[in-house]
Amino acid sequence: STPAGMIFYTIIAAIGQGEREETGKRVSDSIPIRAKLGKSTGGPAPFGYQWEQNRLILNPDESPVYRLIFDLYLEHQNIIAVARELNRRGYKTRRGTLWGDSAVRHCLLDPRAMGKRKTNYTTAKTRLINGKQSKPSSDWIEQEIPAIVSPELWQECQRIHADNRPAAKKENLFTGLLMCGCGSKMYPDTGKRKKYRCVNCKASVHESVLEDIFEQHVWQMISN
Repeated sequence: STPAGMIFYTIIAAIGQGEREETGKRVSDSIPIRAKLGKSTGGPAPFGYQWEQNRLILNPDESPVYRLIFDLYLEHQNIIAVARELNRRGYKTRRGTLWGDSAVRHCLLDPRAMGKRKTNYTTAKTRLINGKQSKPSSDWIEQEIPAIVSPELWQECQRIHADNRPAAKKENLFTGLLMCGCGSKMYPDTGKRKKYRCVNCKASVHESVLEDIFEQHVWQMISN
């Protein structure tokens, strides 16, 4: 309650804040290093995999189910039918719950299934239209991990998934035409907001942005 006490309290608070920020910086700086070494950067291993000695390896119980998801989708070409067949055969998710269309879709669209793991490509900030702030492509770290399916099977399932979307056939004008900065194609998102999402790095762009760009190019062509 004295002036000297307030000065002391302010100094201690500043030191504590500085230490918290320094700890956060050290953790942030360690993420790219761990990613380059192939180690975990936080969170559990994706479905079908497990961490062993800081390396992703195939999970002997989950990886056959993951492969079965692609085989069933290639046969039925319907996500709901795949979920029903998995449940009929008695398979459960990692949490022990029944399979739903969202869980099956997440597995189908994850490029890690074909052995492509990408890390250190986004930050935690959420100020851009794609929900995450993308880092420069020079900071991206891509690594080969054990593949569950072949790249050909993965790409074929992506094509079927894109063709099966009603919006992609009727409303979305840029389907099959958009290429992401990472080199993969972008397809209409299934969410309520109209946007296109990359099948590889998950970056997205709102449809209104594309329409504005398209309109500008059309006017330039007419003017010329």
